[in-house]
Amino acid sequence: GQEHFVSVSAGAVVLPATFPGTGHINTAFGRVEIQFSALDGEMLIDAQPGAAAAGFETLGL
Repeated sequence: GQEHFVSVSAGAVVLPATFPGTGHINTAFGRVEIQFSALDGEMLIDAQPGAAAAGFETLGL
């Protein structure tokens, strides 16, 4: 598989050029939104410092 590192701060989501999707901060709902195609296969977000606070502690598709 391919591993991607995503950086999220109060004002931006920074994705590497090779990331198969898009990301942004949805200020209307106060959340981070990362979108990708289901055709790209399995996607996992591993637990890491700050991930639980961002709502990613159990996300795996």
